[in-house]
Amino acid sequence: MATKYEKYVQPRLKEIKFWAEAGASQEEIAEKLHVASSTFRKYRKDYPELEEAFQIGDEAAVEEVQAALFKCATGQTVKIKKQVKVKNADGSEKLEEVEEEQYVAPNPTAIMFYLKNKRPTLWNEKLTVDAEMSGGIEICFDHLGKE
Repeated sequence: MATKYEKYVQPRLKEIKFWAEAGASQEEIAEKLHVASSTFRKYRKDYPELEEAFQIGDEAAVEEVQAALFKCATGQTVKIKKQVKVKNADGSEKLEEVEEEQYVAPNPTAIMFYLKNKRPTLWNEKLTVDAEMSGGIEICFDHLGKE
């Protein structure tokens, strides 16, 4: 007798990979399969082919987003479609769709996000100081409370 996994999940491995590629979360995929999130997590641990399908799809989605972030951080030329009025020989006008290229400047937020994640030691906002001290520290509060 087939298990619930073999009956309801295993036949849909290609769909699971596709959903993960499209950015669906583990919980969303579980919902599409009509299984509890906890069951889906257990199936991922118990069935390597499910884990592989989910990971391959998820990795593809992450790579796509990473490439888009890089383009936002470095600037890019994009093609834009727009409608323009064109005069016919008889003087009437019609709308025509044209495609033109437009430069999109680098996005400062994307630049900082990329650098903080790719080179955290250089671009982290937290300053870490290693220091050695000898002797004691004296803290003076004499100036407090005086106007």
